[in-house]
Amino acid sequence: MTQIANDTDLKYAEIDLCLFHLNSGILLQLWKGVIQNFTSDGTPIFPVACSDGFFQIMNQYRSGSSAAVLEDLQRWRELSVGLKSRSAAR
Repeated sequence: MTQIANDTDLKYAEIDLCLFHLNSGILLQLWKGVIQNFTSDGTPIFPVACSDGFFQIMNQYRSGSSAAVLEDLQRWRELSVGLKSRSAAR
């Protein structure tokens, strides 16, 4: 696995957790997600940190208190007012 990790970028690669019953031929698809992080140290153990697709949705906005959101809104207002005054001056 170390050679695969060195040759390819495994971050955000899809990963499936499935069980296959040989006698019946039934495939149980239990979970599907993406690799967020992995550790490749040359040992036979290859740990990966995985998550479902919701982590990208949840990480769109800066985490923190409501004060941080209000600061961002204030900066946006100042920027938009500055842009409007520049275009009016032309």
